Amino acid sequence: RTIGVSLGFERQTALLNNANRQVDKSKRSNTILLEDAEGINGIISSQVGNNTHKPTVTFVFSKTKDTCSGSGRAIIPDLNIKECFEWINKTDDSVFAVGNDGKKFGGHRGAAGCEVMKNKVDRFKELFEEYVSTNCELVTPTYDDAIDITHMTDVEIEFASLVRLEPFGREWSTPLLKVKPDVIRNITSFNFGNSKIVNFEGIIDGGKIMFSKFYGADDDVEVKDKTFIGQIQHNNYKNKLMFDIIDLF
Repeated sequence: RTIGVSLGFERQTALLNNANRQVDKSKRSNTILLEDAEGINGIISSQVGNNTHKPTVTFVFSKTKDTCSGSGRAIIPDLNIKECFEWINKTDDSVFAVGNDGKKFGGHRGAAGCEVMKNKVDRFKELFEEYVSTNCELVTPTYDDAIDITHMTDVEIEFASLVRLEPFGREWSTPLLKVKPDVIRNITSFNFGNSKIVNFEGIIDGGKIMFSKFYGADDDVEVKDKTFIGQIQHNNYKNKLMFDIIDLF
């Protein structure tokens, strides 16, 4: 399966960095607002949601429009995000924009899209948090369930192809992957805004894949001699399958 991306790697990295800065650890949900991220707000919701283990909606706004397009991911089993949007509309029918066929929201249990008035994003955020806090139990996945991919001879590791791990995506959680330190090669890092991005290559049964982790700009880099847990990114760069590192051991 090929996973495409509509924006370049650096632009998408900048947007993800912006999204991560908007995460409020005291909240039980994430509402992200980004400018000019059309086409990847669902990707951002998946990445931020999977990393924080919280329901996430990412809105894209344009200075020339009075509405914002949102893409949400339920992330946790307790949440039916389509029903959540329906509850928000019943609670405050001024939040969602109106189209020819009625209010602009829809989807299914795991993923839903919507269009919200720009001046109502804060109200949406408030109601989204209220619904999740009232109806859902947050669940942090155990790393014991991570799939060890240090040696996987029965998996074809090519550009955007890990057949054994599918399905994942809108309704299925991205699998957690465990990789031991003996596969690590070519560690590099560079500063990007207020963050430092560490990249390194892994060689697994002859296939080359790329791993990356965000740090604070002044943090010490820890990768070598560490086993880590990661998730497949929803983009690719220079024909390398990419992973986000979640934790190191």
